[in-house]
Amino acid sequence: MNEFLWRPGHGPDADAIERMTDYFPKPSFPMGEAWFMTDKRKIYSELMTTAPDDLPLENLIKYLDEIGSGTSAFGKLDGEWSDWLHYLLPILAAKAGGRTSNGALATDVISAFVTQYPNDVSDSYPDFRMDVLNTLGRWPMGAQFWDGDDLRPGTVLPGPPLEGQQIHWWETDSDVSAVMFFLWKYLKPVEIDSWVGSVFAIKGAHWNANLLVWLVGARNVLSGKITQPVEFDTRIPKIGWFTTYYLNGRYDGDYQTPTTIPFLSQANIIAFQVALRKHITEELFFEWLDAFTEFDYLKNELYTLPDQFAAAYLER
Repeated sequence: MNEFLWRPGHGPDADAIERMTDYFPKPSFPMGEAWFMTDKRKIYSELMTTAPDDLPLENLIKYLDEIGSGTSAFGKLDGEWSDWLHYLLPILAAKAGGRTSNGALATDVISAFVTQYPNDVSDSYPDFRMDVLNTLGRWPMGAQFWDGDDLRPGTVLPGPPLEGQQIHWWETDSDVSAVMFFLWKYLKPVEIDSWVGSVFAIKGAHWNANLLVWLVGARNVLSGKITQPVEFDTRIPKIGWFTTYYLNGRYDGDYQTPTTIPFLSQANIIAFQVALRKHITEELFFEWLDAFTEFDYLKNELYTLPDQFAAAYLER
């Protein structure tokens, strides 16, 4: 079995992107908006005439919102949205670090992907699941985000604060949170321990601060109090992202007798719990605290979150 690991500097796999490009052709019909209450439905005709790499980031985010929210509201629409998502996946994986004022590409593609694969990832071709994991699932490890073993503040995570300002280090980064949940959902139970071990093996202070906050927020998912991403921002610290608003577990468009699919399988929840018990130690926790003291803004803005982390994961 090939282990799935996170290693700083090892971002989306180029060979996996190339395989997806080879396998998923351009659909023969254009994609339309997720709205059917007008006489004429808007059609995104530019998708038929423009190469994916030339599409503006704003457009890609708009298409993903149509695919994700549309599937959540109306079901899969004879495969129209699914076909276009698969065709666009390679360029989405390559550009996943992009952000605009209207959203972040990484979170939007993950949300749209979940609506198409609410259970497991079925293999459209051999090893498709691993290709998805090795592209979207490795996005936070891209070399552009790292200085050695720590995330570079101001790239994915907040930057150092300006004098007299706070930067919200008590909130987790939404992009990293989305990928964490993406992997928790789609890795197989036997793959989770090695991945979690690789997450904790990264020793950068900023990375560990973000991970600590995320784990404090994820307590309610581990306990079963929260079962769908739409609820992720209902507790503090928030661990959601903008497009969780349509990730409610219902993706068939049936409003009479809807089927609600749990976001995480019970097997993956248990595997994650076991991995956390193995890898979270008092020694690790005190290493983190020592590292945080090197940055006043981390120490000050995390405030009581380290105590909450210790209560949740060490006092057992």
